[in-house]
Amino acid sequence: MPSFPLSCGQWFIGSANQARALSVLGTQAPVMPFRRWVFDQTTEQRIYTDFLMPADYVSGGTFLIAWYSAGTTNAVRWGIRIMAVPTTTTFLARAWDVSVEANYTNDATANDLTISSLDVSAEMDGAAAGSLIHVQLSRVAANAGDTYAGDAFFRGARFAYV
Repeated sequence: MPSFPLSCGQWFIGSANQARALSVLGTQAPVMPFRRWVFDQTTEQRIYTDFLMPADYVSGGTFLIAWYSAGTTNAVRWGIRIMAVPTTTTFLARAWDVSVEANYTNDATANDLTISSLDVSAEMDGAAAGSLIHVQLSRVAANAGDTYAGDAFFRGARFAYV
């Protein structure tokens, strides 16, 4: 299944309910800085990215979300919304598709990277090779399924398709 990365630096904030970008230094030698997005435990916060759908895209879509938290129990609820803009469509005429959401528990060790899969195939309305794809990622903290009482740290994602 083909895929491509959407690194932490490719995401940006909107005008309201923004996650915080934070650069931190690793603790292992050689010390290397890295970026992460910090999602609060009490407010739904969002970040965005966009990309052109590759020429070999046929259908489907799954986001592999790379994240971690300091806790090892309870769930973080991640949500993704898609807006596909085909090349023959007026950009301003498009709307976000329904949010796809799921609860995920962090790895059994605090601060270990966790990869969570979120299938958005049913919400790829209008997506085709060459389409401009807008993506909104959120932590749906107000949902009863989000039971983790701490910040969740987003490190990047990968988009896989057929």
